[in-house]
Amino acid sequence: MKYRLSNEKISSFRGDVIPLRLISNGMAFKEKIKWGSDNPEIVIIREFSGEDEDCFDDGVLLILIGKGDALVWAETEGERYYCPLHSREARKANPFDKMNYYIGDFHSHTTSSHDKKTFCEETENLSLKCSSQVKKEGLLDFFVLSDHASLLDRRKYFEAHEAAESLHDENFIPFAGAESEITIIEHDFYGVPHKNSGEVVTVNSAGFVNSNDWDSFYAEMGESPAAIGSLAHPQILGYSTPGIWNFSLFKKGTDKMKNIIHLVEMGNGGDRNQNLLHEYTYSEALDCGFRIAPVCTSDSHGPVWGYNAFPGKTIIMAPEKSKEMFLDALKNARVYASESGNVKLYYTVNGYPASSTMVPAEEYKFFIHISYFKPPGKERIIGLEVISDYGRTVKAVENITGSSLEFTVKSPGARYFYLRLYGADGSKTWSAPVWTGRPFDKYIDPESYSIRLDKREFKAVDLLTDRTADELLSENPYDIWKSHIPEAEIEIDMGREYEICALGYYPHPLSSSDRSDPLLMSGANFISEYEIYAAVDRNSYVKCTDGIIRSFGGEQIITFSRIRAKYVKFKVISTVGRASGKIKYRNAPVYIGELNIFA
Repeated sequence: MKYRLSNEKISSFRGDVIPLRLISNGMAFKEKIKWGSDNPEIVIIREFSGEDEDCFDDGVLLILIGKGDALVWAETEGERYYCPLHSREARKANPFDKMNYYIGDFHSHTTSSHDKKTFCEETENLSLKCSSQVKKEGLLDFFVLSDHASLLDRRKYFEAHEAAESLHDENFIPFAGAESEITIIEHDFYGVPHKNSGEVVTVNSAGFVNSNDWDSFYAEMGESPAAIGSLAHPQILGYSTPGIWNFSLFKKGTDKMKNIIHLVEMGNGGDRNQNLLHEYTYSEALDCGFRIAPVCTSDSHGPVWGYNAFPGKTIIMAPEKSKEMFLDALKNARVYASESGNVKLYYTVNGYPASSTMVPAEEYKFFIHISYFKPPGKERIIGLEVISDYGRTVKAVENITGSSLEFTVKSPGARYFYLRLYGADGSKTWSAPVWTGRPFDKYIDPESYSIRLDKREFKAVDLLTDRTADELLSENPYDIWKSHIPEAEIEIDMGREYEICALGYYPHPLSSSDRSDPLLMSGANFISEYEIYAAVDRNSYVKCTDGIIRSFGGEQIITFSRIRAKYVKFKVISTVGRASGKIKYRNAPVYIGELNIFA
């Protein structure tokens, strides 16, 4: 026979995606290659043939969708070349099993090029080169190569899978992926455009997406039963569209999305200002019912790859180092993020380890053990917080000196917990979650049952500085009100009584001219913690609600029980900058684009 297949036989697990090529030994194929199998219930063949410039027919991706045996073949020039295939059910780890800790980078690129023609010309064999370099370094257990979907062509994507397959062994688990791009521009009440979508790093999928709708993404990923998606830099500022990228999870957290998205980036690519907002998406996703865990990634665009590309690391908890067990861990949230890359964390709640679901209780006993991959320096953990529903801190522990600690938290309505740990150098580690077994909220659009009040007769003042704040009522969010201090207490006089049920907070919208201002571009001026009060007269204020704002792409409508009022007080307890704990943002002033009241 003139040709041969790259695999003589395949034996793997359901959900695996495997490249297969017909090799010509340097000769040109005289005819087109046709691919097939005798059992489409076991394997789907993803072909890349067609009329487009980047199409080819000598390689395919095999998606193992069932259990059993199949025969895959390539046919050309009157000959068939066969590859027998066996697919078994994927093994699943028990979260109570003893876990090992594996370090890796879940999001990296081959080059810094953002031009498709240049990218395709300059990246010959680069996917193999960069993954080989990381393997040779020997410091990471796994590595995800995820070039931009807008740059990839079919051949480059296939070659990345081939590179990962060739480098995969018992010491190193490379993944071929893509940074799929979903670009949905939506205009808000004021006509301001928002990119209510973003980029999703995917692995173990046979496709990638550069699209203007989610349905295309779901269709492309749907064939791969074990595809894993990560929300890449979920609230990054000032790129592509002026403003913020925002996944709008409460509105778009569909079952299809929840079946694919299992990770969210907390730290991304060095000391970038934009990382301040990402953690807010983690708790928001948990509140939306996502089975999700945090990761730290380099987002390196070459030529630096591997351990030193970014201090932050993703840590997988699995019983063994294998692609199968890593995919199981990623899908089931046995993953956590460490900005220092050096924290080895184990914890249980009422005896249930991270990423498991317990029996609902009124009281929760935490056991936490902290160790390190190498002797710690300034990243040694000195404090932690327990985070629960709506991103609230339900327990804080300071001045940690030992490796183990125990405490109890009373939280009768909690749906989940995760830990935020602090190093002496300010670095953070975010744990995988534990779920309590309680149901999650269903999203109801506040504007479906409330009326936006006409503000033309309203007046606003900041009680802390005795300054007028009428910019908040101007109906122009670009007419920004600034506090000059990291707190504010805005009183709105509505002129007469209304029965109100919500307040709309509109963060300062960003424009291209704001890119020179690090406070604006970090989101440090956004409001984090707040309280809302209402009163018929100024001497009888009643607290309506409090909380943490966690989504910043346009107006955020905060609802509360109906109350009759003439006055509304919006008290800013903390900015995102102050909440971050970073010294350079500690005194970030409050900027607000607009406030609205709903009846």
